Amino acid sequence: NEDRAVYRQVLQEQIVGLKAAAQDAEYEIIVQTLQKAKYNKSKAADLLGIDRKTLYNKLKKLGIE
Repeated sequence: NEDRAVYRQVLQEQIVGLKAAAQDAEYEIIVQTLQKAKYNKSKAADLLGIDRKTLYNKLKKLGIE
């Protein structure tokens, strides 16, 4: 059914857009937290409430050095 195909396409585009928005928000929060922590990654991880290893994984995934 053509209507279903269009609906699936719109839904897929919304999901991709939502994932991109979430990733953009995560990027901004991490960068702001790193600045607040004066680029001390252990302190930034504490401020974010995540493990330091998790922060390192997110930095790599988001392309933050």
